[in-house]
Amino acid sequence: MNGILLSFALATASVAAAASPYCIQANVLDAMTAETLPGVTYTVFAANDTLHSVAAGMTATNGELKVELPSAGNYILKLNLAGQKPLSTSFAVTEEKPVAMLGALAMQSEGEALDEVVITGRRPVIEATGDKVSYNLTEDPSTQTHTVLEMLRKVPMVTVDAQDNIMINGQSNFKIYLNGKEDPMLSQNASTILKSLPASAIKRIEVIMDPGAKYDAEGVGGILNIITETQASTDGQMATLQLGAGPDNGNASVYGIMKHNKVTASVDVSYYRNFGNRTNDASIIRKNFSAENPSTIDQESKMSDSNSFLQGDVHLSWEPNEKNLFTASASGYGGWGRQNFDGTSDIYGKGSALLSHTASRIRGKWSWGSVTANTGYQHNFNAEGHNIILSYQYVHGLDKNKQYNTTLESNEPGYVPCMYDYTNSPSNEHTVQLDYTNPISKYFTLEAGAKGIFRRNSSDGYTMNGPDWDNLVMAEHNDVDLKQNQDVAAGYASYSGTFGKFGLKAGLRYEYTRMSVKFKTPGYDNFSTNLNDWVPNASISYSFTPMQNLYASYQQRIRRPGVDELNPHESEYINDFFQRGNPDLTSEKSHIVALSYSNFSGKLGINLRTSYSFSNNRIATLQTVEGDKFFFTYANVGSQKDWDINAFVKYQINGLMDVSGNVGLRYTNLRYKTQNMGNHGWNLSFNANYNYSMPWNMKLNAYAGFFTKRYELQGTQGGFDYHGISITKAFLQGDKLKITLSGNNFAHPTVKGKMDTYGADFRNTMRMNVAVWSVQLSVGITLGSLQTNVSRVAKQIENDDVQQSQGGGSMGGMNN
Repeated sequence: MNGILLSFALATASVAAAASPYCIQANVLDAMTAETLPGVTYTVFAANDTLHSVAAGMTATNGELKVELPSAGNYILKLNLAGQKPLSTSFAVTEEKPVAMLGALAMQSEGEALDEVVITGRRPVIEATGDKVSYNLTEDPSTQTHTVLEMLRKVPMVTVDAQDNIMINGQSNFKIYLNGKEDPMLSQNASTILKSLPASAIKRIEVIMDPGAKYDAEGVGGILNIITETQASTDGQMATLQLGAGPDNGNASVYGIMKHNKVTASVDVSYYRNFGNRTNDASIIRKNFSAENPSTIDQESKMSDSNSFLQGDVHLSWEPNEKNLFTASASGYGGWGRQNFDGTSDIYGKGSALLSHTASRIRGKWSWGSVTANTGYQHNFNAEGHNIILSYQYVHGLDKNKQYNTTLESNEPGYVPCMYDYTNSPSNEHTVQLDYTNPISKYFTLEAGAKGIFRRNSSDGYTMNGPDWDNLVMAEHNDVDLKQNQDVAAGYASYSGTFGKFGLKAGLRYEYTRMSVKFKTPGYDNFSTNLNDWVPNASISYSFTPMQNLYASYQQRIRRPGVDELNPHESEYINDFFQRGNPDLTSEKSHIVALSYSNFSGKLGINLRTSYSFSNNRIATLQTVEGDKFFFTYANVGSQKDWDINAFVKYQINGLMDVSGNVGLRYTNLRYKTQNMGNHGWNLSFNANYNYSMPWNMKLNAYAGFFTKRYELQGTQGGFDYHGISITKAFLQGDKLKITLSGNNFAHPTVKGKMDTYGADFRNTMRMNVAVWSVQLSVGITLGSLQTNVSRVAKQIENDDVQQSQGGGSMGGMNN
């Protein structure tokens, strides 16, 4: 009864209409005890009128404050309670962000003589809505000592297997955005880069499961949006320095930002070093059941690698007035390292007779990187949110590899003892983008835009061999030199509107793609292909309250074939493993229907999502045996149907402690339509995360999870588990000095991975033992502070159309 009366009092005290989409939510705490404060009187004023309130009332029994507001604008919230000092804070709500989440507001006792109010509450580590899940790395203490790839294992809807392959919602076909910048080199090295990038450089990771028409059309699994901007607090200058070290790696980073009048600048540099102290081993057994020539190939290998990664970026903005904003940025990264491989290969025939034996040693050197330059101009019209934006981006990439292959022993006649391979693959990309947004009314917002991407890539190299390393000659069969062009032209239009508690969105995107390859090496025929894709999407939502909603959506996503999948010429990439593309491939189209419910109005928050997706022209990877060779090729003959259910739950135990968990269940049914081939099965994933703000200004984080095996068209990949713990101690006023000690996977320091692939006349089994344990100590210090982030135009160039054929995502997309 008391709860009903309190709800009635709050409703009658609020001036805002019940159907208003604008509101504020917060939790009021005692600064010293972190206990919630019920019965705190609150008053909300418009920022330009502090005499007449627009809302008033009292906090609920759990200290919660939820207030509807009459319109978008800037406001001031004032809190009063007997025995506590009054507290005032400013906030804003807009049509784009109608809900102001103030988090925990701590009131100070009148008897305390503190220099400032200490807010013990914080933003949740994980937040979820109908179409997006966000992981706030700034609220996770283990961020100080982990890489981005390690942190991805804690993000809902994301899996990273024992071989560092990334999947989103069970899909390897997805997109990775990085601050609105796409780079072809990043697309090809996503796992390597994220394994080298310190997580302390990242602010937030977002999993966008239902992209709209303004996003590039590729990525069936959705979008992984990695945001690196750092928040600040007061005017002036700020610098953050970070150092970390463990038995096998070390890292360092620095971030600085300053503001003078209407010009703001920021710079960020980070370095990571993997010392290569660990050796992993793998084995592959390939059995050919051919009646004429049955055979078994047994390969054993040991691998290790050392690498370095350097990244930096700088951002500038100039806002001469409220109508115009100019931005410019430049970024670059580079990686270099060495790889060591020692292995044996034995071939057995009928009766287990040894037919061939080879022992080899491979030493590799590689380097890759890119430089990116961005410019943008945004013009704001009189109505809020009404703007037009023009952006341009240029990316230059490089990729060089040197490989030294020494055959130590072999009974093969005429074998070559020494072989040297060199490849060089530079790339250039130009992107122009125009976006227009017009919020005509709350019932109708129009967005439209156009985009052009022009890629010019090339590849050249050579092979030398000989009886020893001092007598190498050019090989007769050499590498293929080629030039690759890809042009993408896209246009989109979308509608969104709010009708009381209902929200509607719909959009359509068209993309035209032309890809061509011209060979500089004689004996190869040039080829090209044209793709036309129309991609619709629609969604409807119902808001019971600003923090409780029901969401349903339909979307179509595509995956364009890559050049390797289109190239009809045969190439060998591992001994006796060959690849042959198919120039007749078309874009793979997937249809996805989803329903979700979320409620984060109290200490217990929940997000439930179920989806069904199907594709009838999936690009299937097929394996065949021709003599003693294994061939990989591709065709639009796959049929895939997936049903997913995912539940995320978080519980705020008190202002100092929270726990969250995510459970995902997926059923996959795969079919090869032209042959009697298929596979199906269930996959289960689970992860849990615990955070505790301890006494003595210390924070504890612990996490654990597992994944069961997943199903491919011609096999399965094994599951694995992971766990970790970290503790952080903060020093100095404002927690400007932090020391973190962390460790992960100490109970199971080695992941044992397994992958089975099979067909009518063959079976491959691959096993890997990968060392995944780590212990690290890191120190971070912040100097100064600054409240203004570098301004960015409302939309930035993100080329999310580049897609890996296997295993990972690509960098890019449209950031909105």
